[in-house]
Amino acid sequence: MNQLNQQKTAKCPSCGKKILNEAIECEHCGKRFTEKTSGQQTADIETVPQVRPWARFLARMFDLALAGVVFVPIAPSVLYGRETLLGMLIVFAWVFIEAALLSTWGTTPGKWLFRITLRDSAGRVLTGSNALKRSFSVWLRGLGIGFPFASIVTLSIAYLNSSEDGGTSWDRDGDYVVSYEEVSTPRYVLTGFLFTAFSVLIVLGHTVEEPQIVTAERKQVQPGLQKAIPDIPEDVDLFTADDWFKKGLGCLEAQNYEEAVSACTKAIELNPQFPKAYLCRGKSHEILGNDQEAIDDFTRAIDLEPEDAEACADRGTAYNRLGDYQEAIDDFTRAIDLEPEGAEAYADRGTAYCSLGNYQEAMKDFSKAIELEPEYQKAYVNRGLAYYELGDDQHAVDDFNRAIELKPRGAVAYHGRGDAYRRLGDCKEAMKDFSKAIELDPRLAEAYVNRGLAHDELSNYQEAIEDFNKAIDLEPEYEVAYQGRGKAYISLSNYQKATKTLKNGVGLKPQGQDTTAYPTRRWAYGRLHNYQQAMKDYTKAIELNPQAAGYYYNRGEACRELGNYQQAIKDYTKAVELGSENAYTYHNRGNAYYRLGNDKDAIEDFNKAIDLEPEDAVTYGDRGNAYYRSGEFQEAINDFNKMIELEPQYAVAYHGRGDAYVMLGDYQEAINDFNEAINLDSLNAAAYYGRGWAYEKLGDHQKGIRDCKVSARFGDKRAQRFLRENELDW
Repeated sequence: MNQLNQQKTAKCPSCGKKILNEAIECEHCGKRFTEKTSGQQTADIETVPQVRPWARFLARMFDLALAGVVFVPIAPSVLYGRETLLGMLIVFAWVFIEAALLSTWGTTPGKWLFRITLRDSAGRVLTGSNALKRSFSVWLRGLGIGFPFASIVTLSIAYLNSSEDGGTSWDRDGDYVVSYEEVSTPRYVLTGFLFTAFSVLIVLGHTVEEPQIVTAERKQVQPGLQKAIPDIPEDVDLFTADDWFKKGLGCLEAQNYEEAVSACTKAIELNPQFPKAYLCRGKSHEILGNDQEAIDDFTRAIDLEPEDAEACADRGTAYNRLGDYQEAIDDFTRAIDLEPEGAEAYADRGTAYCSLGNYQEAMKDFSKAIELEPEYQKAYVNRGLAYYELGDDQHAVDDFNRAIELKPRGAVAYHGRGDAYRRLGDCKEAMKDFSKAIELDPRLAEAYVNRGLAHDELSNYQEAIEDFNKAIDLEPEYEVAYQGRGKAYISLSNYQKATKTLKNGVGLKPQGQDTTAYPTRRWAYGRLHNYQQAMKDYTKAIELNPQAAGYYYNRGEACRELGNYQQAIKDYTKAVELGSENAYTYHNRGNAYYRLGNDKDAIEDFNKAIDLEPEDAVTYGDRGNAYYRSGEFQEAINDFNKMIELEPQYAVAYHGRGDAYVMLGDYQEAINDFNEAINLDSLNAAAYYGRGWAYEKLGDHQKGIRDCKVSARFGDKRAQRFLRENELDW
């Protein structure tokens, strides 16, 4: 026992560091001594009392406190409130850490503070296996595996053994040498400070053992947590409401939402006045898609804690999902009143405003969210969408750019920016963004539709059809995809497929909403000359959206093709009232008036069309015909002159001007125009008839009869009647 009761130390004559007087080799520099020379060559021997149980106890408590400070914050939340279990796990973990420290440096942080070192009987640092064996022995016989009452008993026995025998049972079993040195005053001060700091940290750890509930999608799940949860005993007799709540919270964080609902339900059964349990269960219900159950739980949580901003915001989110946007706005407003610095509540309220079409208010909320949290990516995306809806495409692009900087793998931002680029006319950039959105989210049907529309605008009709097909595969009731595919088929002149596609797209939207398959299908029917069906489709489209000027215009077109000019005029007029004041509407209404013999109103509409589109040759020709029929032949000639100036290859312009010259008695000019008309269109029966009439007026009966016969052969009724009356064959 002498080596334990009193140890002498000396300085190594080679390196000057302290060693045990009995050592035969310096552990620092490797210098070996003989038993004789060792005593002769060492110096500065100092004697230190070697029975110091309190120093050893405090050193070990310091080590365990340090381990607690490290492990408690990273422990799974399912262990919150289970201090005994957590403490036992920390003590067990320390076995391996202590063994590693002792086999490397021969001391631990606590032993270093109290200047305690541990060596084997030869004065060497312990091997890894010996250190681990000793640490296990301490864990079992000295700390009673960390169990509170057992550890008190085992520590008391160790204290008595150390005081009476100069060492502990694990020291004797391993033949270990424990050495002590004097502790200086500064080291005592440092030790006291560290003990105080650890105590404060542990107390603070207890005050936050119930962490704030956060949305599961924003909470990182801790590794191994999912495996830990099923191992918790579920003995109702042992679990309190608080225990069940903590388990529910752990399940929520681990994305095990059904288990979270079950655990929180048990907590509520034990304590019906537990607001956090309702909140946790409500969040789980919301993620599972049980929005009404979530609202019920959030409402109960708010009833119990009216000042809980989080519960108000969560209920607002559930209302938003159910389409109760005003209720959602009210809840988000309440959450903002309770916590004015909460960026998420502003962003969520902005989303609800967008759903109501109130984009100006939405913009204010998104901007406030960004002001409070400058790197809030979701707020930039949603503000970009609001800008887009307001027609401010450049600002939309700016916000989407920022959102992409913050989250380069966000498909929605790329898709939104693509929409804005497409409306700005940059279809190539739009295509890149839609393709990137599809790469990031291959099930984003809307991205396929918009890329298809961009392909269509670039005349890549086959590629457009492929994108629309993919969108329909993903969402078989995506009406806009059918419309786009139908338009692409029309562009490829495949009217049968266009009609079939557009038929499939009709009726996919709920009653009362606008549908664009009807008007697009009309174009296919028009190309197939099925104007009656086209008119029915536009009538249905007008019932669904009576304020759409384009539908009235297109139904007017179908009516005009069917010869129903009165109804066509009514539809064109309604289109003008709704804002369709363009050259085409006035021109086509003028044509309908002309067909009804109303030259005056026809000329007025042609005048308006020319004011809006002064380079449209056809309108000049139609107005020329109206002037001709009104007897204003010189005005007619002026219009045909303009038509020829704009489109020199239009045979009808020369024919019309020739007719006007005939009426003015200028037969030679008339013959010249009819010649040009026939050169441009050799089958123009009316031009042959007009030229024959001019020849007759000039007295050239033979040429007149010849042209009249040609006109009759080409089907001109006037020529045929003239020849019959004169008993001439053709």
